[in-house]
Amino acid sequence: MKPLGSEIFGTTSIRTDEYIMLAKTIVENGSTTEEASLEIQAIDDMLSMAKIRPIINAQRFTASGRLRKDVSLREMISQRIDLLIADLKSSK
Repeated sequence: MKPLGSEIFGTTSIRTDEYIMLAKTIVENGSTTEEASLEIQAIDDMLSMAKIRPIINAQRFTASGRLRKDVSLREMISQRIDLLIADLKSSK
């Protein structure tokens, strides 16, 4: 069984060989290596969020049964994408 994540690149879901392949593809499509690193880290974060989906869903409701605001996988991924966009803008 292949290990999850990469100690070399500091990822939790993307393995070393996958990281290299992603970086190569992103750079070939016109991004810089710094942008590729930011994008891969964001992808890794979103994959990690998807893995803990049951925990996220369990936190959606308060003790009284009301729905909490911004506590869903969709909202968390949306916020992570917004952070990626801000990081990419600041790296230029």
